[in-house]
Amino acid sequence: MTEVDQAADPGAAPGWGPPRAKTVQWYDPMITAAAAGSGLSGLEFLRAIRDGKLPAPPIAALMGFHPVEVGEGYVVFEGTPDESVYNPMRAVGTVVKPGRRVAFSRAEIFDGAGRAVATATSSCLIIPGAPE
Repeated sequence: MTEVDQAADPGAAPGWGPPRAKTVQWYDPMITAAAAGSGLSGLEFLRAIRDGKLPAPPIAALMGFHPVEVGEGYVVFEGTPDESVYNPMRAVGTVVKPGRRVAFSRAEIFDGAGRAVATATSSCLIIPGAPE
């Protein structure tokens, strides 16, 4: 496990109380990375993470989220982050336009009340998997 020791804010006000700490545990991300190049389709890869056949990436443990729905061109993550990241959230990602070399995607993040709190778009380079 990697440990990051971050010093408390030297400008902290006296009423802030002691700084809080968080310990995060995750599995070797190279296991998941190796599976990504093993010939699985993107859909199979995400379903394997959702179904617990592959370890989730470390950021999932850090932020407290996991995939709950995976479909063709669509994935939904849910999580209840701890106080270090505040609010319960639901993220929905969709492929807007798939292509052979580039795909365009969109994501929306919703708070616990179902209100959209963030949106994003992305251009994703398609990297073919290793030949079988």
